[in-house]
Amino acid sequence: MRHCGLRRVKALKKLGPVLFHLAGVLFLKYSILFAQMEPQALPDVAVFYDSRLQPYVECRLWIPKEFFFYSKKPAFFENSPKAEVLWMFFRDGKLHSYDKFYLSASFGSADSSQALLDVKRYYLPPDTYAVELVLRDVFAVDSQAHITWRDSIRVAAATPGTVQFSHLDFLSDVRKTDSENPSGRYGLLLTPQFHEIFDDNNKILTFYTELYGSATAVGAGEKLLLRCVFREFLTNRMVKGFGLQEIKEAADVIPWLASINLASLPAGHYLLEVEALNRAGTTIARIARYFEHRGSALANWDELLQRPPLEFIEKVNNPDTLIEYIRSLRPIANPVEARVANNVLRSGDYNLMKRFLSSFWENRAPEDPEKAFLEYRSRVTQAQIAFGRCKMRVYDTDRGRVFLQYGPPNHRAERPLEPNTYPYEIWQYYDLPNQKNRIFVFYDYIGGCNTYELLHSTALSERRNDQWQNWLQRGRRPIDIQATQTPAQSYGSMANDLFINPR
Repeated sequence: MRHCGLRRVKALKKLGPVLFHLAGVLFLKYSILFAQMEPQALPDVAVFYDSRLQPYVECRLWIPKEFFFYSKKPAFFENSPKAEVLWMFFRDGKLHSYDKFYLSASFGSADSSQALLDVKRYYLPPDTYAVELVLRDVFAVDSQAHITWRDSIRVAAATPGTVQFSHLDFLSDVRKTDSENPSGRYGLLLTPQFHEIFDDNNKILTFYTELYGSATAVGAGEKLLLRCVFREFLTNRMVKGFGLQEIKEAADVIPWLASINLASLPAGHYLLEVEALNRAGTTIARIARYFEHRGSALANWDELLQRPPLEFIEKVNNPDTLIEYIRSLRPIANPVEARVANNVLRSGDYNLMKRFLSSFWENRAPEDPEKAFLEYRSRVTQAQIAFGRCKMRVYDTDRGRVFLQYGPPNHRAERPLEPNTYPYEIWQYYDLPNQKNRIFVFYDYIGGCNTYELLHSTALSERRNDQWQNWLQRGRRPIDIQATQTPAQSYGSMANDLFINPR
């Protein structure tokens, strides 16, 4: 299908004035996340509903200055960088609609934190779509600045009598705007945050969501309670002291914008859970989103370490065994627990080690800490037999860590002898905490001693490498693989097939 000018295929041609473009170009400044990685463009898609409860897809694109090929040349600031953007929507494997356009910007200084934000909205018929973005630096040589990104999204029609939330957005900026601005929401211009990491430099979590259909479900003007809480990601336990609630009147669309201070939240992995409750206290809608906090706050471990050891821990008198028990907790300890464990080990105080082990397992399994301890020790033994490496304990290996943290995979495909790839394994988990159908790819590029390392995963908070197919190929050095290079697999490899259909 050929593109000509700003031509759309049939579905998008009909949009006319309801195809909204972000007014102007915003330059954003991010102080975290990209400090230790080469900045790349970050796309995102989300589904919202308008005031008539018609669904639309919002496509966001964040392009850092460094994406552009000429950003390192002195003349860069004298010439406007230009990006070619192509959004495509596939339905049942066929191209349904697309939008191709160009973005230009003038970066007026050498400030490396500048970036370009573009937001567009597309009305699509209810269905499940494969979304593809092709982004190209117009002035780049060959494919030095070329990105292809794919995702899937479900566009559902609003169901009468059903209450539901929109996408849950984290925001980096909120500003008032003209109520007629098509890119605004209820008088606000909201800048999405393109990551889910917060630290001591980013202590305020600001979120936005919309609740749809409550007027029909409970009656216009009826009171609703909107509330949010934090939950530990791996245990689903609610975190005390963090949460908000607000009373709203039922309406077709209820926007909710709120902020929570994370300064006293211990480092760890969490869920922000938002729910709506009717007058009877029944939850009528719920949505959640993962985030990671890298702050320096500590839980009340000083108090916990004053408790006497549990009886089954008190019986452990071998210092080396105590040290091994604490070290083996690395795969399942949260960041705060890991920090405390390191301090306890450095102290050399064996009684303190016993109290730490007791507190750890009491927190994890208060109903039966000894049973949980013994089950974990059994899993460590299994992992050591299966995945142990030369001169390295299994909990310090990638396969061992994943096995101990998540348990045995539902499917494990082992491919040690493909002709043109390094030995690799692909693991599939049907269910992980708050996740479904997650894949892990391990490979052994060194050879010998069972030296498999995690190359790529689709699980939250795990290592992600969109070039993993290229990294699997023998003879390919990481330095030779461009971050924007189109992934490919070598002849005779089953990696893509096993990734899509593990068995």
